[in-house]
Amino acid sequence: ASASLRAGAAIVLPRPLDAKSLQRFLASVPGWLDPVWGFLSDLTWLFALSLIVVALVRGRFVVVAQAVGSLVLAAVLGIAVVRFAVGTWPDISDAVIGTAAAPPFPNVRLAEATAVIVAVAPHLVRPWRRLGHWVVALGVFGSMIVAGSTPFGTVAALLIGVAAAAAARLAGG
Repeated sequence: ASASLRAGAAIVLPRPLDAKSLQRFLASVPGWLDPVWGFLSDLTWLFALSLIVVALVRGRFVVVAQAVGSLVLAAVLGIAVVRFAVGTWPDISDAVIGTAAAPPFPNVRLAEATAVIVAVAPHLVRPWRRLGHWVVALGVFGSMIVAGSTPFGTVAALLIGVAAAAAARLAGG
């Protein structure tokens, strides 16, 4: 398992010359749009939490278990990747909640929200599934611009989220 994590991180870890132009572009986005990007970044969490609450209210406990399992697995995987990429353990509350001190690679908060949305998506009707895809896509841009996540950190967060959701759905049946 450790060897596969190292191989995956070696593929995904950013090289400074590859991401510089995209980071410069993201830094040039006008500052007056920061509230919009911040809202889009927060919308992923809000949508993910609302999916869990609706499933809980409707009595869909298998869906809730898959969503919570994917959330926990994404948090654990994200924190492990931060440890491997940075070399030190991050402050867990900062990484999980997504504060300003959260590590930029990977964006653990985006990974958690993506994991929940992807895990619950098969149980949704098509319009809600499409809305979930759009929320994640817009949240990606919001997190890269406002949350200070690197482009490769955002891709890593998406991969962690999808992997956690797949593992939780596979384990949950």
